[in-house]
Amino acid sequence: HFGDPTLRHLHERKNIVTFEMDTKNGEEFRQMLLFGDCDFLTPAARELIAEGSLITLASKGALDIQPPVTKETTARHVMNVYGVSPEEACYIGDSDHSDGPVISIIKIGAAVANADEQLKKRIRAKGKNGFISENPYTEGTIEALERFKQLI
Repeated sequence: HFGDPTLRHLHERKNIVTFEMDTKNGEEFRQMLLFGDCDFLTPAARELIAEGSLITLASKGALDIQPPVTKETTARHVMNVYGVSPEEACYIGDSDHSDGPVISIIKIGAAVANADEQLKKRIRAKGKNGFISENPYTEGTIEALERFKQLI
């Protein structure tokens, strides 16, 4: 399977390949990419996706192809290793398609100002345990961390 240098790099280094597209329907693009008549993916890549060695995550404007490790599986692993329950955890994100699943399992969550609207909606649903920063990127992360100190 891994004769293709791009696939070997993706598998060995656990990287993510992202296809960005001008569409409002990432799932439609995902179906076209995986099953349609396009040359973005090699047959070997399609086979790895079909067998579960690689997974796909679609959002409005992107499709990620990655090993079957997500931020959610990583967060669960880290909480388990350190003996932290989801009620004791906090998380900051900016993208619903990759951060949303983690936000949904933990008690305290934040989104930076530049986060997508779907993630901000998840955060608002947390009530007092959710926070949306006024600042984007790193400044928003620092702002959220300061807020977390008040909540825990």
